[in-house]
Amino acid sequence: GPHDGRNVSARSLNARFSGRIAPYLENPAIICYRETKDVQQSLNILKQSASQHSTVDWQMHDVKRYLSRGREAWYRGRFSEAVSCWERLTAAQETRTSEACGWLGWGYMSQELFKESVDIFEEALRLNALNDWARCGLARALPLLGRDEEALECFNLILSRESPEDFMAYRVSLENRAELLFKKNLFEGARDDLETLCTIFEQYEKGRCPWAYMRLGLCELKMGNGSAAADAFRRAGGYLGNPRLSARYLETRFFLRGAASRLINVLRRVKRAIKQ
Repeated sequence: GPHDGRNVSARSLNARFSGRIAPYLENPAIICYRETKDVQQSLNILKQSASQHSTVDWQMHDVKRYLSRGREAWYRGRFSEAVSCWERLTAAQETRTSEACGWLGWGYMSQELFKESVDIFEEALRLNALNDWARCGLARALPLLGRDEEALECFNLILSRESPEDFMAYRVSLENRAELLFKKNLFEGARDDLETLCTIFEQYEKGRCPWAYMRLGLCELKMGNGSAAADAFRRAGGYLGNPRLSARYLETRFFLRGAASRLINVLRRVKRAIKQ
């Protein structure tokens, strides 16, 4: 299902981003084949290993089942169904894991239950302080309750890790910290985060490049750097297939937000910057 695709993709990006491309524990059969190139001996080891495990160990238990069902529903936009799965896990002490609480927080966020999401994210972090996906969700929910400074502290903690284990949490935190800094008129910090994001998107998610370069261009405009802004807008236009489309891209985003007057001012500044 789509949740499995997300997990596989995220774990692959985590490994590539961290440089850890070897398994935590190499299978004995793989070790045998790598060292001896003896196929039959490797197969014998593999069969022996498989026969030592009870098939009971292979059955999915409730935690995995409802986590998985909840994620699948969440990625399909069925938020009530997702929340129901995760609430079933968090209701009982023995299944109330940090991962279940973290996902329930994201479910509450999808339903715009921001106070409830903050409470359950904090519970997830009490159970496991290293759950960066839950901390990222907490940092996204806090500004919606007017707690910007606490959100920045959460983002800073995630982004300060030398070797982030959760690439998705790292990327989402970087993106949202840039947005929060931009909103607080801290444009230099926002620009630094956006430049890092552009580098990441160039490598892993080219479809996100137009957004990042457009936002970077707006930061440069706010700081009075016309030539740098123009370069960022041109890059965004290049990804969209036509430099003129960068203005259309902005137009769509601003009109969807009902900010027509802001759009007009921005487009005028974009035009001046490109002329310069």
